Amino acid sequence: MAAELLGNLVDRCSSCGALSEFCRAAYPGCWDEALHDYASDPYSPGKPDPALFDHSVSLDTACDAGPPWPQGIHEATAAVEDTAHLVGSYSSHGLGLAHVAPGPIVWPPPSAPQSVTVARQTLSDAVAGTTAGQDEHITMLHAYLAARDNPESPDPSIALGDQVSASLSEWGEEVFPAGIRLAMAVYAHALEWVNADPERWNPDSFTYAYAEALLSVHHLRQATDVYDMTNAACRSFVWRWCHDRKLDLDGLRELAASW
Repeated sequence: MAAELLGNLVDRCSSCGALSEFCRAAYPGCWDEALHDYASDPYSPGKPDPALFDHSVSLDTACDAGPPWPQGIHEATAAVEDTAHLVGSYSSHGLGLAHVAPGPIVWPPPSAPQSVTVARQTLSDAVAGTTAGQDEHITMLHAYLAARDNPESPDPSIALGDQVSASLSEWGEEVFPAGIRLAMAVYAHALEWVNADPERWNPDSFTYAYAEALLSVHHLRQATDVYDMTNAACRSFVWRWCHDRKLDLDGLRELAASW
């Protein structure tokens, strides 16, 4: 329960507006371009909210009313996350949003510790060791679901169903746990960084740490729900964080109230 409470604090800080605000501040050009692409897409369900183009307006303010969120905010955020993930994957430290941390930052960002390096290699090995590679797994899964859910298509064969089930089992047992461990290691490293300097510490630090963990496994987004994976990683980490500090629910409620 303590981990769940602190996990809820993480989710509260990583609100729709807060996480999107980080993304917009990091790559404003990419953000605007994604909104223009969304506006010109004939298949989009609507037009982007004009408030999203105004960088002087806080996205937390735009999201204050709660769902439905401003039209286009998810598409713009996803586009920036894709860009940030590519930037992070080509960097030596592997962190994609370090330059929009909530506070002063020394460039370049701190190098990833051995635990992150090992966790990243473990995930790569797990993906490489699957019977069906990532692209094959995704293609097979999507084809199976399309055939199953389309009444105009013949139902998938029993053999294909068994193949998909075996692949899902393999990925669920080997790849996804490795992804959670990597996200947890990156999350711990990000929190360690913000804790190293009192000026870096504020509730937005959780948003920053959560975003770094999210980006660390973002390339698996088509194979699983990467948000659920990151939530699991954060909850695993905060459970240990609470346990080590002997924090109970009352202590966490007092911490939450102080924010």
